[in-house]
Amino acid sequence: MKVLCKGLSFCPTPMTDWFSLDLDLRRFFRKLRLKAYFSDVTSSSSVDAPTVSVTDKAAFTLQDTGLYNKSTFQQPNNVHAIETYVGLVNRDVQKLRSSHTNVRYHNNLNYVERQALSGLSLDRSITIKPADKGGAVVVMDSVKYEQEIYRQLNDTTVYELLTCNPTDNYQTELRSILNEALYEGNIDLALSKYLYIHHPNTPTIYILPKIHKHLTEPPGRPIVSGRNSMFNHISIFLDYILREYSTSNCCYVKDTSDFLIKLRSIPCHENTILATLDVTALYTSISHELGLEAVRQKMSSALVSIECEHVVLTLLEFVLTKSYFSFCGRFYRQCQGTAMGANMAPSYANIYMGIFEDLFVYTSAYWPQAVSWLRYIDDIFVVWSGSVEELLLFHQELNSIRPELQFTLKYSNSSIEFLDVTIIKTSTGFSTDLHVKPTDRNSLLEYSSFHPKTTIDSLPWSQLLRVRRVTNDAYVETRITEMCKKFLDRGYPTNLVTEKMERARVLSQDELLIPKSRTNKNERIPFVSTFTTISRQVSSILRRHWPLLQLAPQAIAFRERPIMSYKRCTSLRDKLVRSTYEKTISRTSKTFLSVGTGSYPCLGCSSCSKMIKGCIYDVVMAPKKSTLHRIVMRTNCQFLYIIYMRFFGGILVEVSASPEY
Repeated sequence: MKVLCKGLSFCPTPMTDWFSLDLDLRRFFRKLRLKAYFSDVTSSSSVDAPTVSVTDKAAFTLQDTGLYNKSTFQQPNNVHAIETYVGLVNRDVQKLRSSHTNVRYHNNLNYVERQALSGLSLDRSITIKPADKGGAVVVMDSVKYEQEIYRQLNDTTVYELLTCNPTDNYQTELRSILNEALYEGNIDLALSKYLYIHHPNTPTIYILPKIHKHLTEPPGRPIVSGRNSMFNHISIFLDYILREYSTSNCCYVKDTSDFLIKLRSIPCHENTILATLDVTALYTSISHELGLEAVRQKMSSALVSIECEHVVLTLLEFVLTKSYFSFCGRFYRQCQGTAMGANMAPSYANIYMGIFEDLFVYTSAYWPQAVSWLRYIDDIFVVWSGSVEELLLFHQELNSIRPELQFTLKYSNSSIEFLDVTIIKTSTGFSTDLHVKPTDRNSLLEYSSFHPKTTIDSLPWSQLLRVRRVTNDAYVETRITEMCKKFLDRGYPTNLVTEKMERARVLSQDELLIPKSRTNKNERIPFVSTFTTISRQVSSILRRHWPLLQLAPQAIAFRERPIMSYKRCTSLRDKLVRSTYEKTISRTSKTFLSVGTGSYPCLGCSSCSKMIKGCIYDVVMAPKKSTLHRIVMRTNCQFLYIIYMRFFGGILVEVSASPEY
């Protein structure tokens, strides 16, 4: 319990990974060579560059979207100053590695805590997840966790059980869609390559417990983890396109600061009623037909070309109708709504709600009673000038429009909560205070966590700024004191917290709500690496030899020293929280050299990429009947006395045997 109380963001002191450091240095050296190479190309290029005809340009290009494919360009290693710098850095890092073997560092977890952490990571009888809201750590019985997921998956209006892994069929369909768009000139070749992932991961589903609704039997918020899946890049591309249309609605709220700015222009009267509406399970409630129609209407009203509209709607329909995931060895398809966790889901939901408001909210007979209507995706803030009875009738009218779209209503004559703000009605207008849910916990990062000191020391200031931005003068002193106590409870030095507190007190809410624009572009070359016990020494080595680069012909590209950009090391979340649900755990370590039982590709032929691989249960599933067959050894296509069964679309099309059978 003491380990979990540190929070899932806590990072234990890591062991130095010299292999990862070597990769990070190689990437950094490549950036230096590229910087020098393109600095030469830019200076020697002609002013009159060839232009591309507008008529020859595709409707969507990878360059226009700001996305990019992984570069395979090999730059020449012909700048002597850079190569000398690389050699000296490698030499000093090798010396550091040789002298680092006997160095001991203080571990921020003692022996008992490290043993407890190891036991928690191996215990499959419990499932550890962050709470849906509030920052608490929830320890659930794995049986109840599995039952809650199956309870939701058994809803046949939303999910459909598939008989086989649909990845190959969906990949073929996607390739056909992209080839057609490429042939018609709607996308360019680079964008086509970006949208198609050759070896995609299978999406998995998990839930976040909603303990703010029930502490002992919390319902779960379903999240589909689709990182590196076939939908990942398509969803990123669609989010880039749809974001412009999702934010154009007059009631759109970007974040808390945007809401506070808009709240100031809303009139407040004595009989004003404050209300909030929340759409129940919005993401899974949007029918595909209505969602696609909403996007089509939004793009048509923006005078988007037919070609662009066709590309977006075709890809969006593919993502919505083919969205699938696995759970416990079974595959499911989402028949309704969009997967929560997809990049384009918020923009898609915003567009759907915007069209719904245009059709039914703004045209309602009760709309004149709404002094203000502000919406953040599925959360709506309403200032109502009518009676309570009219508000209830308006709520009933909204729920009667579409059975799958249901709203929950809360209202008050004095105060109400919206986002992380408590809005209080006063005689002079609206006052605001920081809203803290009853289930919220002190989830601030512990001071002993293995993070860069600059990151740790900046947290009190950023959180106190948030408190000052949200809270009016009447409540600010109390909230600042409460926030400072939270940091002190997490081990932060008193002098650090006191200094930040005094700085925050002199600021006003007005100046913090003024939008700030970032115009300065940082040209410093970043060294990106995982933060470890030797990061400071490596940083010193990189900076020590930097003056050598001033001797290069491209010295102007290296006039500023590199910036150290650290990735966090492994946290408790990485060790304890998994998106893939596993009933059992292998006793052997899981590395690419581990040998386990099951059916696996040989990695030496193209046919094996279609193999149904064995999972942690050492079984394979027959696609047609979903029956499980146990494999008692590790096999591949090179084994003798093996019968091969080829399936297509869940149908057995061929049975063959190895030549020696």
